[in-house]
Amino acid sequence: MGRLLSLLLGLVILVLALPPFFKFPWLGFWLVPLAAMYFCLLFIMPRLWLIVLPMATVGLDITPWTGRFSYNELDLLFLITISSGLILGRFRFKVFAPSPAVLILLIYIMVTALRFTGWGSLVIPPGEGLSNPYYETDYSYKVVKGMLWGILLVPMWGSLLATDKRRTVYALVGGVSAAAILLGLIILWERGTLGILLSGSAWYHVANSFLDLSSSYRVTGIISDMHTGGEAIDGVLLLFLPITFYGCIYGKVNWLRVLAAIGFLSLAYVALVGFTRTTYAAFVLGLVCISCLTWFYRQKSNLGLPFRVNLFLALLAVGSITATAAFKLAGSFGLLIYVILLLLAFATSKWPASQIVAKGSIVLAAIAVGAAGIAHFSSRWVESSILGFLLLALCLGASYWVALKLFSEQSLTSRINQVFVLGALVLLPVIAAFALGGYQIKDRTTRVMDDLDTRQGHWGNVIASSDSGPLAWLIGNGVGSFPARYIGTFPERAKDVGSFNIRKERQRNLLTMGSGLDLTIGQRTSIQPFTDYHVSVELRSEAVGNIVFALCERNLIYASNFMPNCTRKRLNYVPTEGALEEFTLELNSGKVGSQRGIMRWPTLMTIQHDNNEAVVDIATVKLSLEGLNQLQNSSFKEGLDYWFYYNDFAHLPWHIKNLFLQVWFENGWLGVGLFLALLGLLVRSNLERRAHDSLNPVYTSAVLILCFFGFFGSPLDSARVSWMFYFLLCAGLVQLRVVKPEKESKFAISGSQKRA
Repeated sequence: MGRLLSLLLGLVILVLALPPFFKFPWLGFWLVPLAAMYFCLLFIMPRLWLIVLPMATVGLDITPWTGRFSYNELDLLFLITISSGLILGRFRFKVFAPSPAVLILLIYIMVTALRFTGWGSLVIPPGEGLSNPYYETDYSYKVVKGMLWGILLVPMWGSLLATDKRRTVYALVGGVSAAAILLGLIILWERGTLGILLSGSAWYHVANSFLDLSSSYRVTGIISDMHTGGEAIDGVLLLFLPITFYGCIYGKVNWLRVLAAIGFLSLAYVALVGFTRTTYAAFVLGLVCISCLTWFYRQKSNLGLPFRVNLFLALLAVGSITATAAFKLAGSFGLLIYVILLLLAFATSKWPASQIVAKGSIVLAAIAVGAAGIAHFSSRWVESSILGFLLLALCLGASYWVALKLFSEQSLTSRINQVFVLGALVLLPVIAAFALGGYQIKDRTTRVMDDLDTRQGHWGNVIASSDSGPLAWLIGNGVGSFPARYIGTFPERAKDVGSFNIRKERQRNLLTMGSGLDLTIGQRTSIQPFTDYHVSVELRSEAVGNIVFALCERNLIYASNFMPNCTRKRLNYVPTEGALEEFTLELNSGKVGSQRGIMRWPTLMTIQHDNNEAVVDIATVKLSLEGLNQLQNSSFKEGLDYWFYYNDFAHLPWHIKNLFLQVWFENGWLGVGLFLALLGLLVRSNLERRAHDSLNPVYTSAVLILCFFGFFGSPLDSARVSWMFYFLLCAGLVQLRVVKPEKESKFAISGSQKRA
């Protein structure tokens, strides 16, 4: 009976999920056969989703092309995955065996459901948009779906662990590590570094682009949830961090450890160039948390670490201070000296009994410190002084001495373990030095108090936007309800974010654009450089105004002082006395589209209404080249399909910017209590006796560092973050037990109770 119910439920999900994709913008019907192919691959490769879903989280987003913001290709991918587990019998419902944690989780889900308004979206998925999706009822579905995905994937995870834990963990670590590398490559493309690298430019051009920490641009990847200003990227990398770290520490297969190490470094780079202060702190906290939990588990299993932990941590701390001081007092050359000293200490440790080698290394170290002093006094970018040189020499000397102690006393037997320890001690302090010494982070540090005042004022407005009744006090206002309630309470804020909607009039659709200088609506299309385009627009307005048309290279958001590659022209219009009138202009593309392939961002045409007092109705927009219209859905017959809206700066009316305040606003005090109880039970689960390679440190550290980041952000707005968060949270709480005892595997398991 249970098997039949599972089969029927899986078929129902397929029947409900597929119809919108039989005719999908931009890709047409191709998503359905691609989904069928993915389903067939899951039949023969049951662990494939552990690789595909993390990579899709960071690398699959065609919303800026299709305009489908609430329900899109990511929904299809996750729903196909979940339905395959149900249909193929890979749902292990026993993971939700009765326990205090499962009971609290069930009550939390019920509280969320009580004021959920998007039930219709679960039966009839949202289609083309007709207005700003943040204010529609479908938005509640967009917010809650990540939680549903994450919880429903846990029984599939439990089934795979029960079948073969080693291969399942390999798949998770490999998939997340590959996704982290993919994210790093996307960020390199976004910053222009990948194009410079593949163009065969000189190494110093590549290095300058790679290490450019003065850039004003806030990296966003290709995630269209970037109306959050970048929090989705931060949330994803923080959740990926403990998994890649676990792969580096526990992997006995060299290729997997190397893949995890590259993924870890990729995440560190993404965090570095994100210039987010809270992300820096959460990244460090995550490393501390996963390291402490890993050490705790190995101590409980009487398994020591392959090196002196105290010396390693001491050198990591001293090295971070030294690298930061060297960067500030001697520039990049000072960092090079730090690396040389560590390599020298490592090489010297291979001949600990040789007095000649020991004396020679001391001489070489002294020469290196002297070279750093020369760089300090000769650099144009450093304010040199005797005190500065003495501080630099002291830090470099201390790092060299602690490194000698560590490398000579450790008992590392594997060459790859030696390389990993050395790599960590070299790269982590260097990354810390760049993070603390870059121009952009210095500038952001000077604005901490101003930004905090802004955030506190916003939180006060969030509280004021809540319903004051007892029901809202107890169970909140409902998931995804904040943007509409905020604008309803503070309508003047709409002037910042702008307004737009599609409405039908006499058998045709009109795009109505209100005020809002930060609102831009655009469509991605191929633009030829240095080409004259003909722009025509049929509009109606009761007042004088203008529309700015632009051809641009654009990814997602622009920073405040970023100079985009755009060419613009302003169209002035006059009152049309209630009738639709056509206005035209000629627009030359200039340098837009002059680069090819990965050398540039996507090209698009954008519309910006520049009138704070009136609205304008737009019936058609055409961008013509040699008489042929280059735009899709020019008359908005298909709603906002192919059109995507951009807001570069005005994000606060859509996001609470505090995870715990978000839980309170949406689920009330009861929801907050249940959420904190789940976190407490997750932390408590680490005190139970389990195998030393348990994934519980991964689950716990990932959840905790995202919650720490959540004090100043609300990354769970994005399903790309929330699915992973709730997946790891529930995996750490439910009964994931290995049924068949395994022999000592490459992910060693010991202890009487084997649990993932």
